[in-house]
This record gives sequence, C-alpha cells and structure tokens, in this order.
Amino acid sequence: MQDKGKPNGLINETSPYLLQHAYNPVNWVPWSPDAFNLAKKLDKPVFVSIGYSTCHWCHVMERESFENQTIANFLNKHFISIKVDREERPDIDAMCMDICQAMTGHGGWPLSIMMDAGMRPFFAGTYFAPTTTHGRIGFLDLLQRITSTWKSDKQRLLKSAAEATDFLTKKSATDYAGEISASVLDEALAYHVKYFDDAFGGFSDRPKFPSPHHLIMLMRIGKLQKNTECFRMVSRTLDGMRAGGIFDHVGYGFHRYSTDNKWLVPHFEKMLYDQALLLWAYTEAWQATGIERYKQTGLEIAEYIRSFMTSEEGDFYSAQDADSDGEEGKYYVWDAAEFKKVVGDEFISLAKLFNVTEAGNFSDEATGNLTGQNILHVGLDTWIESAPKIPTEIRTKLLEVRSNRVPPLTDTKILMDWNGLMIGALAKAGSAFQDDVCTGQAERAYKACKNNLSKESESSDIEWYHSFRIGKHGAAAMLDDYAMFAFGAIELYQNTGNSDYLNDAIALVDDTSKKFSNPDGSYSMTEPDVSDTLLRYRNYSDGAYPSGLSMMIEVSTALFAITKQTKWDSLARDLIRSVAKLIVASPVSFCMTLATYQCRLSTVFGIEIPVNGKAPYIKEALEMLKSSFLPEMYFSYEQLDEDSEQDGILICTDTYCLEKIDSIEKLKKFLGTQTQR
Repeated sequence: MQDKGKPNGLINETSPYLLQHAYNPVNWVPWSPDAFNLAKKLDKPVFVSIGYSTCHWCHVMERESFENQTIANFLNKHFISIKVDREERPDIDAMCMDICQAMTGHGGWPLSIMMDAGMRPFFAGTYFAPTTTHGRIGFLDLLQRITSTWKSDKQRLLKSAAEATDFLTKKSATDYAGEISASVLDEALAYHVKYFDDAFGGFSDRPKFPSPHHLIMLMRIGKLQKNTECFRMVSRTLDGMRAGGIFDHVGYGFHRYSTDNKWLVPHFEKMLYDQALLLWAYTEAWQATGIERYKQTGLEIAEYIRSFMTSEEGDFYSAQDADSDGEEGKYYVWDAAEFKKVVGDEFISLAKLFNVTEAGNFSDEATGNLTGQNILHVGLDTWIESAPKIPTEIRTKLLEVRSNRVPPLTDTKILMDWNGLMIGALAKAGSAFQDDVCTGQAERAYKACKNNLSKESESSDIEWYHSFRIGKHGAAAMLDDYAMFAFGAIELYQNTGNSDYLNDAIALVDDTSKKFSNPDGSYSMTEPDVSDTLLRYRNYSDGAYPSGLSMMIEVSTALFAITKQTKWDSLARDLIRSVAKLIVASPVSFCMTLATYQCRLSTVFGIEIPVNGKAPYIKEALEMLKSSFLPEMYFSYEQLDEDSEQDGILICTDTYCLEKIDSIEKLKKFLGTQTQR
C-alpha cells in the first residue's frame, strides 16, 4: 500500500483488504449498483478484482500492477475498476470463480474478471504479471486488447457475456435432485486411496492442502466400514502435517498449504477456517485412536487461536498474512546464527531435531537459491516415535525474538461463518479432552458474536441472527453464516448441556429454511432481498471449507437426533437429495456432506443423559462417551422428574432404544462394539 497520495473510492470501506488498496492510483470503487450504472453511462467495461487481505499473490499483483502509474492511468481511462473482498462477499466470489474455472480450467486469487455494465462476465483469469513474458499475456497488454475489442467489436464481447450468463444461470437453476446410494462412499474412498501419498500423507503431489473435511469423512467411512486403511491414511496425513513446516513450531497453528510434497515449505498465511477444521480433525482422530500427539496438536491449535487470533471481546479474527516486511515467510524463518543465539546450549540438539543448518532449507521465490533461512520441522518418523516439541522456556524466548520482527498483517474481520466453525471445533475439543480452557474459549466467542450482532441490529424486531455476516462491519448474512453458527451452537450444547445453545440452533436452522430455500428444495447463498448481483447464486460443493449446504445437513441431522422431531430428519434427507446428482457425479467434492451421510447409513442416535440423575457413574460415563469416537451419536440432556426411575443413559433412534446403560461395565461393553481403539 502506498503511504501518500490521494485516496480512491475505497477509503470509507471497513474491509482490511479494500483499505489496503485505498491509496492505489487506480480509481477503485466498491461493488455497488452505482458502479455498474456509471459503466453503462460512460460505455466502459468493468474490471472486477477479487481477493482477500492475506493473499500473497494479491499483494504481488498490487505491487506490480495496481501501484504502477502507467497501468493505473490506463484502467482509469478505459475501465470502471471494482475491488471485492471475497470474504465479505462470498456470493460474488463463488459466481466469478465458477466462471473462471469454466473459461480457463483453473481458479485462484487474485481473481480477475471483466464484465459489462449488466454484471455479465465476458473474461476471467487470476494473477497476471504486468508485462507479457514467456508467452503469457501481461496485464497491460490484456487491458489494451480488451479495450481495442470493446471499441471495434463490442458485440463479440457481449456475446461471450451472454454465454457466460447463460452458463451461470443454468448452473444455479438446474434441478440436481435425485437419489444416492452407499456406493458414493466407496467412490470417494477409492479416490483417496488412488491419490494417497504413502510417504508423507496427503492426497496430491504438490501443492498439498490440509483439506481436513476429507479426513473427517475418511474417519467416518472407516468406522462405518470397519476399514483400518481409512484411519491409516488419516494418521499418516495428520502426522506428516504436524511434523512438517506447514505447522508453526514456535507460534503453533497451521499455514495455508504446502508448496512441496513433504509438507515442508508452506504458503505462510494462516486462515481461521483451516485452524477450526484441523482442530476438529485432530480431535476426532484422538477420539478414534487414543494417540496422545493428536490431542497435543489440537490443544496447540487452540493456544494459537487464543494468542494471536482472538479479539478483546473474545471472538476470532479471520486470517494472518503470508507476507511481512514485503517478503513471504520472513516472520517465520530462522538463520542458524539467530537460532543459536536464542537457544544457547541446546543448539546442537535442537538444531538437529528441527533441521536447522547454515545453508538453510528456504529458497528465494524468484531464483530458487537457498537463502540461509530455515523453516523449523522434524522428521516424520521422529515425530511419530516421540512427538517432540520445543521446550516451553526456549519457545518463549523464540516467540519474544520473533515478536520484535515486522509482524504479518492480521485481518481483524469477524466472520460469522468462520467463527461458527471455530466455536464448534473448540467445543468439540473441550468436550473430548475435558478441557475447560477450550470450552471457555468457545463460550466467550459465542457470546461476543451474539453481542456484536445485537449491537449492530438497528431494529428491535429483528433477531440478532438476522443482522449481519460480519459482526463488526455490516454485510448481509448468508447461508454459510446461519449454518456454521448453528453448528457452533449445537456443539456448545453437546459440550455443556445448556439448552440456550440448543434453542439458538433451532431458531437459526428454522429461519434458514425460510430465508434461503428455493421451491425446488435447493438453497441459495443469499436472501431474496439481496439484489445487487447478477443472480442469487447457489454454491453446493465443499471447497477450502464446507459449504453452507453441507453444514445445514450436519446441523439438521444433529437436531433430529437430539429432539427426535422428524421435520429435521426430513430436512436433512431433502437437502441431500437436492444435490444428489452432483454428489454422484463428483463425490470427492462433497466430503462434508458424505461425512454426515455416513451417519445416516449407520443410523443416527441420540444419547439421553439424565443431568440430575443420582447414579454416581453418570459423570464418569459422560466423560467416557465424550472421549469416544461416536460421530453418529448426539447428546440429549434430560431433566428427570424426582420420581423418575430412568437414572441411566438411553441411546435411542426415533423408533427404538438400546438397552438402558446403568453401569460403567455396560458402557464399556457398548463402547467396545463402537470404537477403534
């Protein structure tokens, strides 16, 4: 970002990403009908640039092109230029990403879209270098070609816009309803077996993404099918990531993805949703296997969130940047001399353990030459054998030294969907590990999110959850926000038994059905009154994190198990049916949906816990149940009448109950038939 100069049309925005561009010489404006009306009035094409504040290549394109006066002058003369924060407007991003993938076969950020004044895209791409090199068109040449065509053969571009609009309209309006069978689980499993990296874990060569919802699905398929290979693939992947450089061994938490196949060199940004889903995956892996290093990793993720990603009120920031002081990864790497100075007498052992050398293992992005900087990591076998970590006293010193460096930007947006995911994951971890700190984190964040929304709501007749997507800013709430915040509420109820959380979840899911559903049973991302886009877009598949649709299936399944009300069962089944044809065509694109679908195949149970039962084993039994891997079972906390004879644990579907569990011995026998340990 430039330090001086005249601000552009982004200066009054609240998004950190948009504010990063507020002093570019490009005459940026935010997405609005006014921007497109101006394009129509001036007969100009529209350039839409979509990114987010912690995106490395977004920063690169800004430095190279958007701060380039020549390029800025050309854009200002011939285009209306719009900046969009994809985290603020995921509906616009999803629509543009789909058209980019359809036009080019790939996607990513920054996302570069050309539109006409009717919001219709006619060109799509991602990052462009400023000038043409190695046969790839540069950004300035691209702008010149589009301008020339706009003047000489505009109808050709408008024809492309009409075709793209037709594609998007059909994709969003097509009826994908149908039926699926258990074979989709076999197909999803076969994909992961085929692409599994036996050496380091993960399901690709490079780059490697954590994709924790894939791991969650595999564990559930493994339980359903009694397939130990599922758990082996999950364990290898979780161990590979935790041992590698994708994990921050000093500050904890996971970076976005690995650029190599060994999980060594990460793309250094850290996203809240990755931490949430990985905490979920490590927690369930511990429940399934009892391996303590997974619990250790889960608690480290929670510590990272407390230390670096939590606001004063208790809710969670969205991301931390990959770059600091103008370089990617600079904040996180160590040269041997600095590392030795900090760790002192422990240098020889710790340097060997964490692979610190004079030559380093971190290469210059442009030349590929080693820089002498080191990404801390441990050998995979070493990690599996002893789960080593930096001693607390030395880690404290390393953190202190690192804190004196120029820190990466923290995007302080409070996104309700990502907060919901993290609240749910912390509640899961707090329940499974019997960790009051994790539970407290989740409850405090939940309260903070509700308080933020209540404050922002200007009308007393609007419930808190109707208000905003972003707790402290003000974008309209979307499907993902409702579904994922309901997930957080459900998991807090599972952990604490507090019925207020259950009531919130019911209200959220019930209202979601009213506001986002379509006549054909599908769900749109936005409410009907959001009219500043080409169309109300529908996003069904899971991407970097689960879709709102997937999470709606998860929470409605949970509500059915807890309340036994068949309307929630019908909703879950209808939602699965509404995308059945898409699932059958590409099961691997619906891992979170299939994770819940597994529960439906193995029967969904509610575990009725007498919260005021007099039997002394109830507390011990509840702890045992919470620490076990029972993804198809949900807790229902029952207040017994004084003369009740139940005083035991009932495990029931909507049509039958198992034998009452009224002793630890019976519970151990039951768990012996259910778990993998």
